[in-house]
This record gives sequence, C-alpha cells and structure tokens, in this order.
Amino acid sequence: MKKLAIGLALVMLAVNAGFGLAQEGIRLALPGQWHGDEVAAEDGESWLALVERTPDRYELRPVTLRVERVHDPIVDDTGEKTGKRISLNLDIEPVILIQGLPIPEQGVSAVQEDFQPFIAFERDRPHGRLASERIPLTEDSWLQLEAVPFPEDERFSKIKLTYVEGMNKQVLDVGEIPVSADVQPGLMWAGDLDGDGYTDLLLNTSNHYNVDAITLFLSGPAEKGRLLKKVAEWRTTGC
Repeated sequence: MKKLAIGLALVMLAVNAGFGLAQEGIRLALPGQWHGDEVAAEDGESWLALVERTPDRYELRPVTLRVERVHDPIVDDTGEKTGKRISLNLDIEPVILIQGLPIPEQGVSAVQEDFQPFIAFERDRPHGRLASERIPLTEDSWLQLEAVPFPEDERFSKIKLTYVEGMNKQVLDVGEIPVSADVQPGLMWAGDLDGDGYTDLLLNTSNHYNVDAITLFLSGPAEKGRLLKKVAEWRTTGC
C-alpha cells in the first residue's frame, strides 16, 4: 500500500506539473567541438535547427545530428578522445539547435536577428560599462539594462535585465553578470519561437570571459502574471 501511495503521488505530481515538465526537456546546442561533458546530444538524434528563410522569417528545420568523439586538446592526454564534435548536413548556419520544442504551424518570426551586446567592450575600463540602456524589440517591447551594485561589494556592478512589454515588465533571471569588459553577454535572437504570438528571447548570459551560457526564455510556458519563463541553458567553456 505504501508503494502504491507513492506511485500515485508521483503520477499526480506529473499531471499537475503539466506544460512545465515538457519544458524541462528542452535542450540547446550548436555545431562545433566541445568538451565531452558539455554535450548531451547523441549521435543520430533528431533536433531542430533555427534557420533564416527570408528577412524576419525563420523556421525550425528538422535535422539529424552527427556526434563523434574527438581529441580534446585542453584536457586529453595523447590518444584520448573525451571531446565531442557536433555536425549536421545543413547548407546554412543555424542560430541555435533545439530539442524538445514543437514546430509551430505558422512558422517562426523574428524581431531582432543581430547580436546585441549588454556590455561595451573597453579593456581600458576595468569595470566596463553598459552598451546601452535599452535594446528595442518591437514598437512596445524592449530589454531594459541597468547596472546595480553587487551586495557583497558595492564597488562593482552587475546587470539587471528587465523585459518590458507594453505596461507589463519582468526582471529576467540571468544570474550575476558583472559589468566588466572581460565578459560579452548579450541578446542573440528574439522572436516568436513557440507560436503563441508573443516574443521569446535567446540570450548569452555569460558571466566569465571563458564561458558561454546560451539561455532560452519562452512566453508560452510563463506562469500567470509573468511574461517569460527560462526553459533551457547551455553552458560551455573555452580553454
């Protein structure tokens, strides 16, 4: 009886979680060579590639990934192959590779296609500065950037990133990104990725010069009173 009760409780938890459980299965990747523990994709898996069709119009194109073991020059000894290389048969560079997201019937529209940095790259200013105070998206939506002090040391600042849509706004969970010339976080792409008619965001929330943290925020699974929900993050490191 105890095992039965536990089983029923787990079933009810899954039912009540609903859409949120599905979103936890979303994964991100890009073609290239990576440290082995950074690649969750398996050879032969089906993923979706976000690619441009025409200006402002994109599509999620089904692709099959090729994942092979390769020598990682950073961590491998001679003869070892712990690294992984992701490749695919595609005639265009994808913005991102996604698994776990349905293809919207109406296609994918973009409102911002070019990388928009959050921090101005100035090595002569050790604490850096914001690249702008606002990144426009649509007529009534934008990303608001503010530099706020670190609680532990007010001599240094971190980024407060707020998504504004009309009269509504939401502070986004991007971790603690220092305002420093040594990091290059920014907006990678914005548009309607999940087909609900509202803007979704693909960000690089890097907080270190040697780290990329590609982060996806979707509007569809957002809780009541919220505009976006963080559904996936893919962190990779360089040398």
